[in-house]
Amino acid sequence: MGTGIEPRLRPHPLHDDGLARLMLSHAYREVAEWALGGIATHVDAQAEPGSFVEEALRMLAAAEDVLRWAVTTERERGTGWDELDLLTRTNGRPAASLCFDVLVEEWREALEEPETVRVDGSAADPRIPYPASSPEEGAGRLDNWLLERTVEGDPWFGTAQPVSRHLHRHSTLSAMMHAGRYSTRLLCDQLVPPPAAQADACDLQADLAERLAREVEGAYGEMTEFAVLNRTRAAMLRSLPGEGIRWDEVDRPSGTAVDYGLLAAETTVLEKIEPFLAEDVYVLTPGEIRVFRDLQEARAAQSGEAAAAVRPGAQAIARTLISADRTFYYARSDAGEVLYFALRSYLSASGDKHPGK
Repeated sequence: MGTGIEPRLRPHPLHDDGLARLMLSHAYREVAEWALGGIATHVDAQAEPGSFVEEALRMLAAAEDVLRWAVTTERERGTGWDELDLLTRTNGRPAASLCFDVLVEEWREALEEPETVRVDGSAADPRIPYPASSPEEGAGRLDNWLLERTVEGDPWFGTAQPVSRHLHRHSTLSAMMHAGRYSTRLLCDQLVPPPAAQADACDLQADLAERLAREVEGAYGEMTEFAVLNRTRAAMLRSLPGEGIRWDEVDRPSGTAVDYGLLAAETTVLEKIEPFLAEDVYVLTPGEIRVFRDLQEARAAQSGEAAAAVRPGAQAIARTLISADRTFYYARSDAGEVLYFALRSYLSASGDKHPGK
């Protein structure tokens, strides 16, 4: 996926509180640089009247940013507003909630509802400031900056990564769950996401499964099988042409059929597909296609004893959405995580191809 780092060595994404703490470290560095600049006296002779006060005011503004990110970090770590308000009022300042509530909400909104999502599930949004927008690069720069100014006796002396090493990151297991945001976002952005993007998601899931197999006793067999499954899917997806299908590219087809079995759990996708559905509902399972008279009958087949015939208990069950000129395959893991949603071209008798090809 272009990182140049072996999957087994690639750091997991930072938790949201780790991102906030990174911003706090960055703010402290800004203040430190202002302070260092004010220590030297070599330009005092050329100083304009008021310049010393101007520099001091700039440093105070930078210090206010430190307080902002300190409050944000505390909120991400679970500290309540009441406690933070008490601390700020005790020190002669307005309540923290009055000063920073909106800023914290804006920070949370950018992380929770970003413009886009990276393959590892992390948010990518212009509202997220640097270095949280590029956390690995930003943390590395802070490591280098601090090490260049470290002397013997500093508490972090002898630590190779005094900033990045101790930031709160996802575990391998939570990283697998976090990466599911990417697949979910792909489904929201397009009816059928680009096969290459889906393949990236499968490869990452395989990387994480292989790490988990090494880290967790007793998980080797299951995780190895899961990794092989995702490598196979990734290879299949990379062989598919086209860039998928955007929602605005789809006209209402006739004779559309959908398996609602597991698709119903993906509410956002279901709402978008609903207008394209016809009366007949098909279910595709390995070696079997079944046709139901209506949606109610199809849903009934997904529960109780009938489900055993439709869902044979495989780790991931292929599903289908069939229209007059295209076939969609939908799969989910038993845990409910989207694994892939791939397009296979279905050529009509006239030989027309879907515009996504």
